[in-house]
Amino acid sequence: MTKRHLTRALAALAIATTAVVAPGYAVAALADSAAETGPTSIVEDYAYPGAAGILAQQNIKVISGNGQLLLIDCTVPATGDYGYIRVRSAKSEVGQSGQFCLKASSLRGVINVEVPEVYSVRSDGLTLGAGHPTTATWRVGDGAPQSDSVPLGGILPMGIGTGDTSPPATLLQLVVNGS
Repeated sequence: MTKRHLTRALAALAIATTAVVAPGYAVAALADSAAETGPTSIVEDYAYPGAAGILAQQNIKVISGNGQLLLIDCTVPATGDYGYIRVRSAKSEVGQSGQFCLKASSLRGVINVEVPEVYSVRSDGLTLGAGHPTTATWRVGDGAPQSDSVPLGGILPMGIGTGDTSPPATLLQLVVNGS
């Protein structure tokens, strides 16, 4: 239904229900109200709940995600078959003493972030070869973004984690894509 049709429908409803009491005013008020607010959108924007608080408390800029990779407390013991995806940063004010953890709540998850000086991402597999298939995307300096798979049950080094002369990396995205 277009905005014009919605306005006409609301006006007709107003006439039918309030014709006895100030009919012209009710129609104009409802038509103006519908024109100003318009229909609401039901399109998901993937904004991460509490992103401003996470930035203020943990210095992790969370941009968006699908809700299937959730920030959690790294000190809480993992349960079940999987552990946590653990991200380590050279900046001690990031997360909890330079690290933060994510829990995959399904086989497909994505989170877009901006985390400075990240040097490694560890798989959520509790043993080598286990875990959710995860891809990390990062940028070193002003370079182009690069992506690589986190080894199942292993660690993906990036930025300064790849050698003493490597510049810092900014983590941009984590994607879990299981089958």
